[in-house]
Formats: sequence, structure tokens, C-alpha cells
Amino acid sequence: MIPKLDEKLKNDMIEQLHEYIDRHCLFRCNPDVHYNECCPVGKLPTTYRKDMSFQFFLRRLTHNSKMMTFVSSLFIHDLFDKMEQGLEYPNVQLCGLESSSIPIMIAMQAYCSRFNISINSFSIRKERKSYGLFNFVDGIPTEAPVVIVDDIINSGKSIMNCIDCCKYELNLKPAKNSYSIIKFNNHMESLKYKENVIDITSIFVVNDFNIKYDESKYWLPKDCEKIENKRADYF
Repeated sequence: MIPKLDEKLKNDMIEQLHEYIDRHCLFRCNPDVHYNECCPVGKLPTTYRKDMSFQFFLRRLTHNSKMMTFVSSLFIHDLFDKMEQGLEYPNVQLCGLESSSIPIMIAMQAYCSRFNISINSFSIRKERKSYGLFNFVDGIPTEAPVVIVDDIINSGKSIMNCIDCCKYELNLKPAKNSYSIIKFNNHMESLKYKENVIDITSIFVVNDFNIKYDESKYWLPKDCEKIENKRADYF
């Protein structure tokens, strides 16, 4: 069994995660720079809205082993605490949309293995594979209830896509709770979709961060031009 997480250690992990995201994963647009010819000055095109003055790039976190140890520890301890209270314990598995959820699920499985606990996972493609077996799912799902994980939850559409795939493609039911590192809607405690009500547990909400431009924290990937933010043509 996984031992209880010390409260001081938990708070320390959350603090370090916050500092890392604030410094390395939260991009605040310079108000004097055009990042895309179609967007206003100081705005980025995003999948959430037409344009925004900030954006989270959490794959800078999910590729960091120390930070992912913190994330997986927080998620797993919360999950097992809830399962001990009667939520499908101990029979659950993990799933999420490619590719943002994959490192999170692997980290959660690795954390469980430290305590000789095996937990299954599978990922759902954004669209069906166009060759081979034309599969929509990577991994080997079991019959266990599905805990959905993601890096960021905005509208909840990724959870809805996972629910639909689990129900109509795999004949599986979602568990009662899901996990994300950040959620955009500060008041979204749960998601009601069709006959399902899924509790959403997130480490942070957007309001936990100062999203205003800060010259001391400004960064751009090396393969982005500072004016148009376009990837270089190597070939």
C-alpha cells in the first residue's frame, strides 16, 4: 500500500511546481511584439480562443523528471486516498488524449511501481490511424473504470472525447474523478457530460499565476524567430 503523503512535503512539491511553471512554462507575450501576422501586437493564436496574451507550455514540465515525480506523487496519493474512501478501489486504469497525457500516465505508473503496485494505462488518438489496424487507442485497455488525466483542462473537451471513446469504442465507464495539472476555469469542480459527472482535481488554476508580461521571465524557444515566431526552415 502507498503510505500517506506528508503535508509539509506535499506543500513543498506544490511550491516547487508553481515556481517551475511560472519561470519556464508560462509564456507572457511582450506587448510590443507581433507573434503572428494575423494577431494583434502582444497576442498569440491559441486553440482556446482567437488570441491570448499568455499561454502555458506544460510540455516543458512533462519532460522534466523531477517535476513529473512531483505531479505523479500528488495525483497518485490523491487518487488512492479517494479510492480508500470507496471509489472503485483498487480497480482503475488511466487514460488520456495523445500526446500531452502520455508522460503524465507513465510517471504515475512509475510512481506506483515503487510500491509494487501495477496500474494500467492507454492513450486515445486525436483521430483514427489511417493505416495498419486503423486503431483509435494505443495500449491494452482492461475492463476497469477509467481515470482520465491531462496536462491542462480548458473547456473539458478532452475529457468528453475520452468519455466518448471509452463508451462507444471500448464499452468502458469513466471513474468518478479526473486529474490535470492546471485548469482554466477556476470554478469547474466537475464536468457533467451525458450521463456522467466527473470530478476534476487540478494542482493549480490559472489565477494562481501572474499572467502579466514580465521582462525578467520572458523567453522564446531557440527555434522561433523573435518577430514572427516561426520555426526555421532547415531543409
